[in-house]
Amino acid sequence: MAASKILGNWSPRPFKSVRVYWVVFFLLTILTITFENLTCRAYIAENNINDYGFSANSPNFFPILAMQIFYFIENKFDPGKFLRWCFSVFGFVTGYELLQIFIPNRTFDWKDIIATILASIIGYFALKKLHTKPISKT
Repeated sequence: MAASKILGNWSPRPFKSVRVYWVVFFLLTILTITFENLTCRAYIAENNINDYGFSANSPNFFPILAMQIFYFIENKFDPGKFLRWCFSVFGFVTGYELLQIFIPNRTFDWKDIIATILASIIGYFALKKLHTKPISKT
């Protein structure tokens, strides 16, 4: 069965041109779910494994990268639009972290905001570098 039949024609770009983005997007989503909902963080905490806060803050790191990659599934690279997308994603996730102050059974953590900032910066520059054509010498 063709991927376009499964995913439909909602994306303006053909599946062949974005399949790598889909694979990375799903891998990042699986990593996020693994660290957020499964017993990975509990196992690390119970066994006193020092992962330097990676398991605790990764749910704020991987989704940012996944959402930045999702931009390329839907759009061709435009530096201005991509920068606005990155700021929007950063603002949404940071806003959600700040709202956790008021949500019962949720905790606010500065380290989560730092992970969001790092993911935003790393994702922006890495993806911009991947999509910037090298200058040809003529």
